[in-house]
Amino acid sequence: MNRLFAFLVVLLAGLAVVTPLRGAPAPVAMTATEFKWTPKDVTATAGDVTFNVVNKGTVEHNFVVEDPKGKVVKEVDSIQPGKSAQVKVTLKAGKYAIVCTVPGHREAGMVATLTVK
Repeated sequence: MNRLFAFLVVLLAGLAVVTPLRGAPAPVAMTATEFKWTPKDVTATAGDVTFNVVNKGTVEHNFVVEDPKGKVVKEVDSIQPGKSAQVKVTLKAGKYAIVCTVPGHREAGMVATLTVK
């Protein structure tokens, strides 16, 4: 009986080591500078997505997620230089754009592609 118990303990311990815990996906890190997003191409899993957005630039930026038709899905109005924001949004599979809509920023190239699978 003790050998069986010891075997089960070892077996379960081994399963705990090789079986990954399924929790929330890791946040997507985004950095805003003049005038770009890093990374430029982002992939996420459908469902709840969290973005950790840091403004490492010298001017104000914002964070906007748009669907393929240009409709705003989520928006953070202002992220000041040196500040950050955590943005949570629920997304379906598809292609989205991450943009900064501060006047002139999108036109200067501050656009990233978000692919949700």
